[in-house]
Amino acid sequence: MVNVFYSFMGELRTLIDQATCTPTHAFIKQLDEHGKLLRCYTQNIDSLEKRVGLETAFVQCEDTGDKTDSTDSVSKRRKQAMDKKFTRAVQLHGDLDTLICTICHTRCPFSHKLAQEFREGTPPPCPRCKEVEEIRGIVGKRSQTTGVLRPDIVLYNEMHPQGELIGSLNEYDLKRRPDLLIVIGTSLKIPGIKRMIREMSRCVHDSAQRTQRAGAGKVIFINRDEPPRG
Repeated sequence: MVNVFYSFMGELRTLIDQATCTPTHAFIKQLDEHGKLLRCYTQNIDSLEKRVGLETAFVQCEDTGDKTDSTDSVSKRRKQAMDKKFTRAVQLHGDLDTLICTICHTRCPFSHKLAQEFREGTPPPCPRCKEVEEIRGIVGKRSQTTGVLRPDIVLYNEMHPQGELIGSLNEYDLKRRPDLLIVIGTSLKIPGIKRMIREMSRCVHDSAQRTQRAGAGKVIFINRDEPPRG
């Protein structure tokens, strides 16, 4: 099964390289350019949002707080120090631009050479772990487990490594009282995504009741199938 997974990821990486942005991507970017986009949240891992010009990175401002604060205070301050308007598209499942080591968590670009190794069904060894292992051998230390590279994506039932930051952005967006939510191309079968959409929808409808603006408080669902009930 591991070989099948790596082969599929290698093929998918090649297809993504050949993919082009769709009119939908252009529409979202146009909303951003006109100051109408609060945030784009995507389940896609192809990074086409980034290719069309939407920033996907997280940026944190300089932390000037008291270094003696408690752990809870430090965590809260990190959320506050984050530049919450910088990230335009949040990749909820990561992307296939990078690979990550299963042991040391070193990241590296998902190059064409590595994509070829993936297509052959072979998990490539982590170059960092390999380097450390060679040094340990030279100095006479015993060998340790070395990692392999895997796509830097969030698989089913895995926790997102940036989950705290994403939660902070989502909380911030809800407080800004959005008045329109557009949901495109998702079955809403993943519990976490379904819950997030439900919270956003409730916030949008509440915003309409507060402002009483004509046309506000709309949730638009665009998909081939009907949304799940409940």
